[in-house]
Amino acid sequence: MREEKNCIVIEQLNFAYGERRPILKNISLAIPNSSVVAGMCGSGSGKTTLLRNICGQAQPEIGGGRITVMGHDVVSADVNALYSLRNEDGLLFQLEGLFTHITEFQNVSFPLPEHKHLAEPVIRDMELLKLQAGGLRGSADLRPSECAGGTAARLATAA
Repeated sequence: MREEKNCIVIEQLNFAYGERRPILKNISLAIPNSSVVAGMCGSGSGKTTLLRNICGQAQPEIGGGRITVMGHDVVSADVNALYSLRNEDGLLFQLEGLFTHITEFQNVSFPLPEHKHLAEPVIRDMELLKLQAGGLRGSADLRPSECAGGTAARLATAA
């Protein structure tokens, strides 16, 4: 597998939670640059666990494989390297990964102040543009639990 043509490369990944049964066993795959990928399998098959390994939230067993994202070794990366890498990629977890206790507007605006050194009025305009692009501007004050499933999915993508 040639990493320069792939944004994600996984080689012989093995992962288990403690001594329990293995969740991921000898997984290898390459995802080409500029790809959109959807993982659809049965409940409990390891989709979220795979994503957690890809973004460094979970670590494979010792000697349990290799994961590179945009050429960076995720398995051996330190906290600062993982943080930097996460600023460059985007993953959408099940249940849209939204904060349920805040509004749609607040969900969209949550990451902007941390990653952008912009004036507050500019950030607010960016937030409104993101909501507008997703067809969500009229529901900015609603919480995710007050929205239909498709609306919540569009909100998660906008965020």
